[in-house]
Amino acid sequence: MTSSSAQPEAAGGEGPVPRARAASETAGGDEAADITARQAAITEARTKARAKLVHWVCLSVILALLPTIGNSFIAFFQNKTPSLAEMAVRGDLYVVCMGLTGTAIGQAVLRKNHHRHYLVAFLTIFSVLLLILLVVLSAAKDAPGVDRELLGYTSLWFFGGTVLITGTITYLCELELPS
Repeated sequence: MTSSSAQPEAAGGEGPVPRARAASETAGGDEAADITARQAAITEARTKARAKLVHWVCLSVILALLPTIGNSFIAFFQNKTPSLAEMAVRGDLYVVCMGLTGTAIGQAVLRKNHHRHYLVAFLTIFSVLLLILLVVLSAAKDAPGVDRELLGYTSLWFFGGTVLITGTITYLCELELPS
């Protein structure tokens, strides 16, 4: 067996990282190959994290919006035209936000990698404060004298912010960079 045929065996046929490492070993530990291997590993980790983020959006966010979407279809078939704010209040977006935030907090606390821990810690603390505010706003929606339209638009803003923050936490927790 020649050294060129041994290279695929050393690489194991798995992704760019083992191939780059094998090339590095063949080149006698060339520093450029080490940098290439690290860049390939980072690119692969980012691609995996993005794929997990897409799954999170599909399975968490979209499924959580089903009550609001269902209320929209019911109103449509009853020939009613409720405002976006009314649909948001009826769909209980505050409860959806609480579920997404609680899941992100749990994921941040139980994560196995510890890179970018300051950003994740900051976002987690912010999420805990957000969760407290969401509980208060959710409880206040049925109080007498509350402007339901304002509450509905506020819930839409909170939903957008929650998806952004919890999506960032999810991405950072799923991103497994090489050491």
